Amino acid sequence: MVQEGWKFPEEKVLGEEIMMATPFFTVLMPVHNGAKYLSKAVNSILQQTFADFELVIINDCSTDDTLALCQTFVERDKRVLVYSTATNKGVANARNEALKHINGQYFTFVDADDYIDIDILAKVHAKLEETRAQLLKYGCIEEYYDRQDKLQGTKKLSLQDSFLTVQAEIRKNILAMEKLPLFGYVWNTVYSTEFFKTYPVQFSAEYNVNEDFMFNMDVFEYAESLICLNSCAYHYAKRADKSLSTTANPQYFILQTVKIEKLLTKFQEWQLLDQQTSQDVYWLYTRYVYSDVCRVLVLTGEEAAREEIKNIFASELYQKYRAVKFVNVSTKEHTMISCLQGQHTHRIINLCKMMNFVKSNFQVLFALIKG
Repeated sequence: MVQEGWKFPEEKVLGEEIMMATPFFTVLMPVHNGAKYLSKAVNSILQQTFADFELVIINDCSTDDTLALCQTFVERDKRVLVYSTATNKGVANARNEALKHINGQYFTFVDADDYIDIDILAKVHAKLEETRAQLLKYGCIEEYYDRQDKLQGTKKLSLQDSFLTVQAEIRKNILAMEKLPLFGYVWNTVYSTEFFKTYPVQFSAEYNVNEDFMFNMDVFEYAESLICLNSCAYHYAKRADKSLSTTANPQYFILQTVKIEKLLTKFQEWQLLDQQTSQDVYWLYTRYVYSDVCRVLVLTGEEAAREEIKNIFASELYQKYRAVKFVNVSTKEHTMISCLQGQHTHRIINLCKMMNFVKSNFQVLFALIKG
């Protein structure tokens, strides 16, 4: 249940004359205890060179200064609307609550600990006015922070400019984007509200790792027009203290395999599961296996990692993986694939130890070579 949005008295309010009755964009921002980074995120939106938007913040039962900060944003700018959830049920629920408050012709998300370039809405608006596309995707800059929250380096993930209007081509592009990865995120995606209302989907709390990926898979099921924009305007903060590899989640690998099964099922339904598509999906599977083993090594040690590998080898999905013929792969990919397909547990463990060492000591270098 969501409480009614509230506003402060309208004196000293910005945006009063620049937001239309129906804004072009609705920017959705769920936040839970995000006071530390929230001002930077919100300011990057309020300072946009394109002004016809509303910012909907969902305060998900924060216990820090988030709500007080939100009050100052509402007082400062009429385009800001704030709603609070009755109970904290996680990001999927908060995003679903946000979807109830869309007034714009298009909507997108910004996470409360990230920020965007101040001209991105203008760039997106120009493309959407020209094409009226149902969906738009753009790139990001991954920003790597150490445990003292100091920026250590960056990595750009970009798309090529394109406008796709053939459904099969849009679907094929899912894998190309996910390999970067740029597909699964909702914060670099702009959605037509009219299109969304025609094919409404929700975020599922069942997928507490890949809820955004599953949401986009459901949306892209129906998409008939997609713009890819060669802009890295979203700044995605990768913080060492929030790394998945140091966060316990017993369902992590199960949810990753659900993601693989979803891709295989959909591409089979779409009659697009050819050799290259299959190879691309199973390369993602390779990466997820190594990521999982790396996590287990950090969290519970080598004995548990060996048991995890044993369970992976016994799975039905792994048996399908072993039958895949990989062609024209890089040396790095060949090494990882051959160790995994060949069931070389000791080599897998050693590779994961090396990955963990590089990630722990050379975070940016790891980011540059892992893709």
